[in-house]
Amino acid sequence: MSQIESMAILGIRSFSPEEASYIKFNSPLTVIVGSNGSGKTTIIECLRYACTGDQPPNSKGGAFVNDPKVRYKKKKECTRLCACVCTNERH
Repeated sequence: MSQIESMAILGIRSFSPEEASYIKFNSPLTVIVGSNGSGKTTIIECLRYACTGDQPPNSKGGAFVNDPKVRYKKKKECTRLCACVCTNERH
């Protein structure tokens, strides 16, 4: 069975485009908790995007990632990263 060990998020929604956030997934269960707007749903959507390539419903193509015009009030290139490390080990 495959499992995801970790994920890096950079420049997706409220996650900074300058510094990646790393999430380590524990086996057999990882619980994601946080206040409203802290990025819980974004983490789940990044997992889905990394595993399937599907963007969230109603994301209008690029709306899933930070819009640099909104974030910086000027035109600036935005880096996007959502990467997972997967293993195929049996536990």
